[in-house]
Amino acid sequence: MKKNVGTKDSLARILIAVAILYSMDGFTDTTKVILGCAAAALLLSALSSYCLIYLPFGINTVQRKTSQGKHMKR
Repeated sequence: MKKNVGTKDSLARILIAVAILYSMDGFTDTTKVILGCAAAALLLSALSSYCLIYLPFGINTVQRKTSQGKHMKR
């Protein structure tokens, strides 16, 4: 699998997943399971740096270095 999730994107996914997990109080059990699965998917994609949903859209947030050493978005 080629990485398609960049550092900033991974950080955002982790923060959103943590926010989801902390805000699950007061929901029904079914909703908690759905939110837990969504948080797990976000954490998994952040830790693996790979997002399956990005593939059909050709999205890639990984920055690569140019020949001058500067970062460039793909």
